[in-house]
Amino acid sequence: MANIPLSMKKFIFLLIVLNFKSVLCQNINTLDVKYGISKFKLGSPLSDHISNLTYNFKLGNLTNYTYNKKDINRILSNVVITEITLMFYKNKLYNISIYFPDEFNNKVNMLQDLNILFGKPTDEFYNQRFNKDIYYYWKYQWESKKTLMSYEHSESSVKGNTISLFIYSKIIDAQKINDQF
Repeated sequence: MANIPLSMKKFIFLLIVLNFKSVLCQNINTLDVKYGISKFKLGSPLSDHISNLTYNFKLGNLTNYTYNKKDINRILSNVVITEITLMFYKNKLYNISIYFPDEFNNKVNMLQDLNILFGKPTDEFYNQRFNKDIYYYWKYQWESKKTLMSYEHSESSVKGNTISLFIYSKIIDAQKINDQF
């Protein structure tokens, strides 16, 4: 490489950096391409799903349902799903919440799968509290232009342990905020 002109070296370096950056972006952009999970697409109308839902509650323009079919019973590391809830804002799918049984292997394998699918989390959070309840909480987030996905794990001596995956539409979230003004 000693005989290659400096401008060419800079160009090659720039191509390598841009290529590496695009590989990273492709992973996180997968969130926007999928824009949901399995048969649940964020922004889809309530009418597409209503026949398979059980009503939970309504809070203003937000309505929460539990998915009652058992056709989606495993995702990520083939981990069994405990429950799927869907939150609709003005009858458009705003949030998908997926709950899993708490087992150590589930935590490790699911986080590895998410890292492979979407790259490193864009944000990580850890918290612990010691009062009446011994409580530990981990949160990993992947954020793209249209989607926010959050993998959360908590351990509580009072409430028990949970593993959850939440997928939000940032587009509908912005509409929700806009509607408040």
